[in-house]
Amino acid sequence: MIVSIVYKSIILGFFAIQSIWSPLSGPPPGIAFLEGRSHGMKTANKQLLLVDDRVKYANLIADYFSGYGYMIDRAVSAKEGIERLNKRGVGHYRVVVTDITMEHQLAGLEVIYFLFKKKYTGTVVMASTGFDVFLGMFFSKLLMGLFGVHYLVPKAKITDQSFVFYPARLGSSPQNTFVEIGAI
Repeated sequence: MIVSIVYKSIILGFFAIQSIWSPLSGPPPGIAFLEGRSHGMKTANKQLLLVDDRVKYANLIADYFSGYGYMIDRAVSAKEGIERLNKRGVGHYRVVVTDITMEHQLAGLEVIYFLFKKKYTGTVVMASTGFDVFLGMFFSKLLMGLFGVHYLVPKAKITDQSFVFYPARLGSSPQNTFVEIGAI
């Protein structure tokens, strides 16, 4: 498992050379923090793309974000998620939540890299079981922020229904509440 996380981190490190901003310096220019709404409030036009092949996790994630007023559009593979992003345009979704391991070990990274190439300005959340292993969170924080990932969510916390959002930058503290990051 550790080898898998390190391998994924090395693959992403290759693309990090093209990074526009450093996660250590905060959000990229033109990005503002938007406070998450209290659970149960409904707001129009809050679209979320959920990319996860596991029904159990997808349902828990969908329930959580539905409580914040998001309309959930679910894809069961990275390929399907990218097709939806292409069809509707990346600007259609305010939030994208993706698993990593789906149709293959690095499938979710394809979604993240696609968003990065398209200069997506919404919030990107990466959910994975890989964060629960030794140094998994450290390496993920080190590299994922370079590709526009804002939060890392361990799937063990999703299963417990005690969502914890780890900002994808070193030295940051975990949050118990989702805070959307969006374009100004």
